[in-house]
Amino acid sequence: MTQSLPARVLIVEDDALVRECLVAMLAGRADFMLHGAVATVAEAMAALQDAPDLILLDLCLPDGDGLDVIRAVRADPALAGTRILVLSLFSEEDRVLSALGEGADGYLLKDCEPDTLLHNMRATLAGETPISPAAAAHLLRRFRATPDGAPTRTKDAPPPGQSSGLSAREVDLLNLLAKGLSYAEASRTLGISSHTVHDHVKSIYRKLGVNSRGEAVFEAVSAGVISL
Repeated sequence: MTQSLPARVLIVEDDALVRECLVAMLAGRADFMLHGAVATVAEAMAALQDAPDLILLDLCLPDGDGLDVIRAVRADPALAGTRILVLSLFSEEDRVLSALGEGADGYLLKDCEPDTLLHNMRATLAGETPISPAAAAHLLRRFRATPDGAPTRTKDAPPPGQSSGLSAREVDLLNLLAKGLSYAEASRTLGISSHTVHDHVKSIYRKLGVNSRGEAVFEAVSAGVISL
């Protein structure tokens, strides 16, 4: 049986101590190998030439914004397979929305434990969209109510999902994904097979016109399709 090649990870982090900790975390891992560890947007852009499998990306960099790296990856067909997991100190709504809207595949806070980070790196490579609970809470709260606390959905608005053509089960699944549940966890919660979950996800992508779970959650929350 042929063993899968380890995923090549590019670390983009300007804090030298954090960067060194991330490098050390990857050392000796059979499923990961270090593609590079850089501190600036310019260095990250140069490292993209070799198409890493996964980017661990800080957004606040000394020569620019990590969002520029996301845009560059998503604009290059040669990097279509590259996954992006944001690692940030901040969970503000604007940063979460901007990162997911530009095409990040996940958004985690830097205070997560190494084992949690490794698990979420694997999940990101598997097509999942891990979001730190604090970031998800901010994201969802922003769209649950208007500034005066009233629900965003008006009296005459269609039920969540109806305007997008999503089924009730697809809306249920999106709600779980927005909370950060994995496909396996969503499968158990909904009482359906993992194969059915993947079929629903493909249908959601098609109906929302997106290509990743991050984009699906972003579009659904922004449009008021999901409500928690």
